[in-house]
Amino acid sequence: MAAGLANVSIKAEGQALRLQLDVPAGTLHSGLQIQDSTEVVLLLKDIDTAALNAQLAKLAAHPFIKRIDTLLPSQGLTPLRIEFTRPVKVLDEKLVSTLDKRSRWEMVFAPDAKRVLPPKPALEQMLVVNREGRADLRLVGSATLEAAMSFDSDGRQVVLELAGISRKSLERVIAATDLTRNPLLKKMAALDGENGSSRLVVTLAADADVVAGDGVVSGGKGEILVSFVPDAPAGEQAARLSAMQVAESAGALSVFADNLDGRTFSAFTLDKPPRLVVDVLGARAEDIKPLLPRISSQSDTLRGVRLEETRLGSARVIFDLQRPQSLLASGLQTQGNRWIVSLNGKGHIPGDQGANALAAFAGEPVSLELRQRQDAADLQRPKMLIKPVVLSGQAGQPRAANPALVQSGLPQLFERALENDPKYLSAKTDFLISAEGVPQARAALLPTAVIDLSRSMAHQKITEAPNKAFPTGSTSYPSSSWSLTISQPVLKMPAIFKLDQAELAVEQAKLNVVAAEQDLLLRTASSYLALLAALDGVELSSAEREATQKQYELAKSRLENGLGTIAQVHDTESRYSLSRAREIEARNRLQDARSALKEIVGSDVAALLPFKAHFDPAMPQPANPEAWVDAAVSQNIALQSRKLAEQIAGLEIQRQKGGYYPTLALVGTANGQASKGSFYGGGQRQQNTELALKLSMPAFEGGMTNSLVREAGVRLEKAMLEREQEERKTERAARAAYQSVETSASMLEALRKAVIAQDSALQTRQEGYKAGVASVVAVADAYRLYYSARRDYLQARYDYLVNRLKLKQAVGALSRDDLTDLADLMQ
Repeated sequence: MAAGLANVSIKAEGQALRLQLDVPAGTLHSGLQIQDSTEVVLLLKDIDTAALNAQLAKLAAHPFIKRIDTLLPSQGLTPLRIEFTRPVKVLDEKLVSTLDKRSRWEMVFAPDAKRVLPPKPALEQMLVVNREGRADLRLVGSATLEAAMSFDSDGRQVVLELAGISRKSLERVIAATDLTRNPLLKKMAALDGENGSSRLVVTLAADADVVAGDGVVSGGKGEILVSFVPDAPAGEQAARLSAMQVAESAGALSVFADNLDGRTFSAFTLDKPPRLVVDVLGARAEDIKPLLPRISSQSDTLRGVRLEETRLGSARVIFDLQRPQSLLASGLQTQGNRWIVSLNGKGHIPGDQGANALAAFAGEPVSLELRQRQDAADLQRPKMLIKPVVLSGQAGQPRAANPALVQSGLPQLFERALENDPKYLSAKTDFLISAEGVPQARAALLPTAVIDLSRSMAHQKITEAPNKAFPTGSTSYPSSSWSLTISQPVLKMPAIFKLDQAELAVEQAKLNVVAAEQDLLLRTASSYLALLAALDGVELSSAEREATQKQYELAKSRLENGLGTIAQVHDTESRYSLSRAREIEARNRLQDARSALKEIVGSDVAALLPFKAHFDPAMPQPANPEAWVDAAVSQNIALQSRKLAEQIAGLEIQRQKGGYYPTLALVGTANGQASKGSFYGGGQRQQNTELALKLSMPAFEGGMTNSLVREAGVRLEKAMLEREQEERKTERAARAAYQSVETSASMLEALRKAVIAQDSALQTRQEGYKAGVASVVAVADAYRLYYSARRDYLQARYDYLVNRLKLKQAVGALSRDDLTDLADLMQ
């Protein structure tokens, strides 16, 4: 039951601003100030949102406050957001409990002249650099520079959406960019985007693939890297490479390919993680696959070899390296039909063109001595922009694999799941069973032929004859007979309807296989993300346990020296014990998550690749739930299967009514008989042929046909009700999935800011402890709130991604392309 809100007030006190909330005890979950000091987010538990919004509407305007509103609730928590017009600092914070079981939370804000708002995105220059077999396009600007990339329909243009960059500013940068340094990039143009943004359109001189894209900050500057390599569609003619080998000499790795068959090779290196990539342009991956098991090397440099595809479907061989290496040379030998690529074996030494930031960026760390965690400053780096989930048609043929997908491990897991998941394989078996129904039903309309053969030995004994002229005695003689009956149905209504049913059943089985594949895709991705979440949980719980252990030891030391109290020792000890229990629970969840993924793919998963950067969530497009509901009603796979089941049930009525109709068949018979003797003399031979049109008219079958028709009618009614129930279920699921994406996107951004705020609060508590104004218990509590906020944020990130997939599944459009989009976020 939602709790009531007693009072919300904002009072001006000179240059300061006092914000006060009076709520029932237990309602206030946490109060969080974000890092740029322009927003405060309060998480309220089980609050009456309507009553809260009504009170907020009555608050008087204040020049400090830009807006104050609530965000969409999630998991019983309602975020209350307060956005300021300028950076502020906290002068005082107080949380007290009153005798009437209520809590009063107060914060006093004042303008912070030392802080300024983050700068607007700015693009200063673009560089085109040939590096390690790639064409690198670098966009250099402010630390807030962001870009979202996509290919156009024909694949010869790359579009970069630049948020906050005007078209005029982009045109100035384009004019100063030299494209002559790489022939792969033909020209650049600027177009208007949305909300004051612009679009950089890069026209390619030839087919190309994008193999790297990242954003980093170094020295207060932001840089975005997009790397292009040549690409080509896979040809229909099989490649005839005879061998591909690896060799090492003096630490330098070389790759050899023999019998090129006119194929073009493209080689380049990547640093994160270190690998050499060799594209066999125009060759299919299936033609190169037999060569991989033959690749052998005793090198300590090579960790493994795997096969993927380029964007346009050519074979891509990836050599995973132990350490980064730079490309020394590649090309044909002077003599012979051998292609060679060589690495220098000394590792890549970053140059002065921004590569050092890409290879070794670590952010600006926040000094927190007791934490072993990812830097909180990462949450403020230029982030990847995740593409919004877009309403589209049904799932079709998957597009060519993206290199990021290759690196994530998701495709390999999904391919293994397709081969090992019993639920999906059962659906494929059902399809094969249904497919056999068509020839079985058609057989009832085709001719049938029956051949009967017999041979016998007759023994005849006559003991008395009525005419004394007839002889008496016994004799034996053989006889044989044969018959051939061919029947061709001319009119057989039940068989005609049975064939129509069988063809619809095959279509239904196809839909069930597609639904099973979508379900498998969702289960694989969900289990993959759940395992990542479990790994995060173990890391955070271990760090929290170490931090609380040191706080507990510190409390005991202070007590022994007369500086602390026994209550502080007991408090920190309880927190330490609880953190140990949470670590055990987290490790158990990790084992269960591994088992869940193994259940799907059929084997243990050794290692997973995490997210390569934080991302901004995107709302569904179109931002209208009814559009998604309408699409789900027309496209949902399960609903389409139910509609086919209804049609099959309708045909069953017609098939059973066919029992009332006559059957007409053309019947041809030929038979013969021969005997080699008789009691009275020699044998005889005879042969007969007959051609007839046979009409069978059912007269009375004991009421069987009437009963079968009534049964089929009831089954049709049941199928209609099941279809109606599935349609209602689909509408609800689509609307709920849309709302889940919308809610989780809003909550993810709020929780990201919560982590930053708790990080700042923890530093404040530590400084307060050093200054003697905060107790060790307050510091331990700050650690608990920090790790709790980080745990909630990471879980919300996984929930958001799963909700996106569920929304696409609800409208029947979930495909491997969505797995590609998910893998783009991985390292």
